[in-house]
Amino acid sequence: MASDDEKRERLLQFLDARLFDPILKVPPTRYARESERMRLADVKRTTAKEKHRFHSDLHSAAEVKASFLADLGDCAGRRCNRELAALHLPRYSDFRDEFMRLCDRLGV
Repeated sequence: MASDDEKRERLLQFLDARLFDPILKVPPTRYARESERMRLADVKRTTAKEKHRFHSDLHSAAEVKASFLADLGDCAGRRCNRELAALHLPRYSDFRDEFMRLCDRLGV
């Protein structure tokens, strides 16, 4: 059975690969309008802070899961969700089911 550190790392790898990094790697040139580029810059700042928080402040797999679920609830229907959707970028809700299956497989 995997240790809690290994489980935490698997969850973080999932979030990095599916949610955080795809947003952070989007080039501004993908968008024609300056307003979209500014929106992207704002979304990237927020995403970088979230990624840092998940990696630095959450010390167990259970904390990662709880934070993901809390952020999912906080973000749903709010500005962050609308911004990501408007820019055609991944949202927490896009990966809820897959993330929960991973948690179940890991026993988190």
